Amino acid sequence: TDHAAGETITGGDGDDVINFTSELGQTLVLSANVTGVETIAIATSAGGGTAGTTNESINASALTYGVTLVAGAGTHTLTGTAFADTFDGTANGTNTFVVGTGDTILGSTAADTIEVAATTVFNAAQIDDVETAELASGVSLTVDYTDVDSAGAGNLLLTVTGVDDAATETLIVTGGNTGAAVAAQDFSGLALTD
Repeated sequence: TDHAAGETITGGDGDDVINFTSELGQTLVLSANVTGVETIAIATSAGGGTAGTTNESINASALTYGVTLVAGAGTHTLTGTAFADTFDGTANGTNTFVVGTGDTILGSTAADTIEVAATTVFNAAQIDDVETAELASGVSLTVDYTDVDSAGAGNLLLTVTGVDDAATETLIVTGGNTGAAVAAQDFSGLALTD
């Protein structure tokens, strides 16, 4: 559901939270008139509980600053801002995170996906428990080798898909400096599809 035209939400001092408590499979679309709120959460109760299962989504793309987006149990799509966001999927739902450079993603033990619409760079420890990356046409994704499932251990980036068109999508894996404990990395468990 959208905020009504002209509706303004202004957070105060301290840590402010919007708890989205719908259980109708809806999407909360935040407008640029939301300011000063640090966290937006999918909750099963007005107090912010995430114990129940619900299939809501949040779209924060219009916000003019970075936020923390929190998923509950269930199936969710969380769309971030153009700024550095934190995505928290640790309530063990099945999540899709629409992400960009500077974001931090904490996935769940369920199957989580990042959607990458523009060239994006993640440094070490910015992705945790995300198994799939879906790349839009012509974009590249840079990840640290510690975030890639090289041995089939699970809960690391295991599958990367692109778009079957004339453009080229690119996966760049960094890290494992010469002389470091990991000088070579086996990526035989990583599936790349176009």
